Amino acid sequence: MAVAAGSRVAAIALAAAAAVLAVPSAASADDPTLTLTPVTSGTDIYGGVGTPMRDAAPYTVTGGSGHVTWAYQGLPDGLAASQTTGVVTGTPTLSGSYPLTISVTDGDGQTQSADATLLVDPIGLSTASGQPAYLVAIAKDPVSAQAVIASGDSEDLTWSASGLPPGLSIDKDSGVVSGTPTQVGAFTTRFKAVNTVGNTAYLSVLFEVVVGYTCDYHETGAVGQALSINCGVFWSPKPNAGGRWLRLPGRLSYSAKGLPSGLRIDPATGVITGSPRKAGTATATVSVKVRPDGVLVTRATTWRSSVRCAIR
Repeated sequence: MAVAAGSRVAAIALAAAAAVLAVPSAASADDPTLTLTPVTSGTDIYGGVGTPMRDAAPYTVTGGSGHVTWAYQGLPDGLAASQTTGVVTGTPTLSGSYPLTISVTDGDGQTQSADATLLVDPIGLSTASGQPAYLVAIAKDPVSAQAVIASGDSEDLTWSASGLPPGLSIDKDSGVVSGTPTQVGAFTTRFKAVNTVGNTAYLSVLFEVVVGYTCDYHETGAVGQALSINCGVFWSPKPNAGGRWLRLPGRLSYSAKGLPSGLRIDPATGVITGSPRKAGTATATVSVKVRPDGVLVTRATTWRSSVRCAIR
């Protein structure tokens, strides 16, 4: 964050979060000049035909007074810029190079302008899962799927990818990613597609290969006592290291065998509830079936957990 001397106004650039926020304060007599500074990645904005985009403003703001208002001239149809953040959103419909004029105006009426260029490739790339820049697969589970899809001038593409998880490869003609991921972890993968006239599109994604953890649970209770047991399956890209637990994309369905009389499992959530009707010890097997909705988890997979119930 850069703050000019004597100013009570700061512009906070959050390029990673795709937003620029102007922090207001009371105006003063010695407000410095409103200034636009290019971000470190340059002043070009990139998009692809038919692919939704959300790009931060290519400039940060310093100086000035009060709220900053952004204005863009030259954006093509399908795109618009936020007046409060300068973020460009929408879906480009035509490829080309578009010169832009970006203006900011502060609370005292100071205005500064700068130039930028919007480059829209004839090809747009996005993840087939619909999750922005994110893919997930289960370790040692074979996959064969179109991980990234193309729009626009996308016939007869030649595909490649760098940084794929070990065990996976991409077919150069179809773009299908296949193989068996052998290493758990998070990988930055860059997909590339080139059409017959040499137009090139890129998409960088976070590609996580996860491992499932089942539960081995012991529950005690009494006859007639209301119980609630949550014993499902969790996935993490960091086995045995705590890591970040996540819910695997796809449809999950739960079932259980051997539950004490009076207990039942919710097939959608896996939560076991009810009141036991008689004393005794029972071990139930909880099954979680994954029916994927795309991504790279492409086959039905079943995981099982154990729940031991001691009812007095």
